Amino acid sequence: MSGGHPPIQVTVTGAAGQIGGVAMELDDCAFPLLAGMELTSKAEEAFDRADWILLVGAAPRKQGMERSDLLSVNGGIFAPQGKAIAKVATSGVRILVVGNPCNTNAYIARMNAPEVPAERWFAMTRLDENRARSQLAQKAKVPVAAMSNVAIWGNHSTTQYPDAHNARIAGLPVEEVIKDHGWLKGRFVETIQKRGAAVIEARGASSAASAANAVVDSVVSIRTPTPWGDWHSDPGAPAGAGDGQGADPGAGLMKEKLLRAVDEGREREAKLGAFVVDEPADPDGRWKVKDHLAHLSWYRWRSAQTLDAVRTGGELPAVIPDDDGVQNAIIYAEVKDRPAADVKADAAESWTSLRKAVEASSDEDLAKPHPLRPESQVWEAVPGAVGHAGTHVWSCYLDAGEEDRAEAVARWVSDLEGRFFTTPEQLADSRYNLACFYARTGRADEALPLLRQSFEAKPELVAWARKDQDLDQIREELAPILL
Repeated sequence: MSGGHPPIQVTVTGAAGQIGGVAMELDDCAFPLLAGMELTSKAEEAFDRADWILLVGAAPRKQGMERSDLLSVNGGIFAPQGKAIAKVATSGVRILVVGNPCNTNAYIARMNAPEVPAERWFAMTRLDENRARSQLAQKAKVPVAAMSNVAIWGNHSTTQYPDAHNARIAGLPVEEVIKDHGWLKGRFVETIQKRGAAVIEARGASSAASAANAVVDSVVSIRTPTPWGDWHSDPGAPAGAGDGQGADPGAGLMKEKLLRAVDEGREREAKLGAFVVDEPADPDGRWKVKDHLAHLSWYRWRSAQTLDAVRTGGELPAVIPDDDGVQNAIIYAEVKDRPAADVKADAAESWTSLRKAVEASSDEDLAKPHPLRPESQVWEAVPGAVGHAGTHVWSCYLDAGEEDRAEAVARWVSDLEGRFFTTPEQLADSRYNLACFYARTGRADEALPLLRQSFEAKPELVAWARKDQDLDQIREELAPILL
């Protein structure tokens, strides 16, 4: 749930006689990132300097009860918790309310914490989304991973509406895959609306494991970039809120995000160092790892120079040919015979130069129009350069037969670009590149939806795809889309 971040400290709060048992269960999970726990029955102590707060405890729903029956007692729980959050939590705190009725409880807590921005509050509807994903996948006889764009409208209650109309199965509308439209409009909706009651009837208690899983899914979806074109049900905040929604990070934070991206890119590219060796240039002009590195350095110097020119009013980099292949051939001819040590040193220096250019820029500088692409802001050159590096890194790993390492980098590139870009047009190249990874590994089912999205957002990619050798392994499956 913490996304591979450094170890975290957890505070468990609740009834004094029960929190010890919760702590035992957390201990018994042996979570590698759980650095320690504090136990307290006092909300202010629990929420002190908290970055994330999960409000799980609420009066339990029992068989025969409606959520409206819980309102009066839960109001007495969540109002004090809201006040405590406002008083002692960090300014960037995010709160996920799980205890039912979660939408109402989230509202109560939020109204008692007016200092905490509305976009920091979330009520958990993800369990309903997961239930809908599972039911649709079972009906269509496909893996749950094939489901996307599943939404829940309304509250986490029997009045909710699980949306099959806008959902997708492997990129196709659900109604094209599941022909039983009567089931979609009737039994499916009723099953999701009443699933909680069915679980209570079957086991004599509310959902436990599935609810805990939905908590994890909710936090991950809020924290990390949502794949372009997809969405998740985490109500309680305006559209675009949360780290993963591509929202403007705000004044003072863009530079921090850019510097972090540069550092991440540099670290991943540096791992190619072992593959950069002195060897004769390929007679057919096929690039070695050394050539990839030199190519990336050339473009990185260019991005750094652009940032500096915008900031100082200095000289911009020279205009390059519209055909990338022409410029790439020029770079290759210049660097193919350079010693490996020189190429590696130049790569390191270009990363340093890019980082210094970002550090020297103010927020106002970064927000200026890109001098060569006026429709963009100049800061966009940074994630563009980092993503460019990552794409070459995963390609080099694939050439070396290291598919697992290649996939890790390919996914990282897609996630990184999703942190900065939000529109389909901005993300078209990113999705296309990820599709190329899947195509090169023979995974047409994962490549084709991404290619469809890319072509819709940027139709000129169709012409490139027709000649792109990275797509050769899925030509047969791709042909109908290209037509």
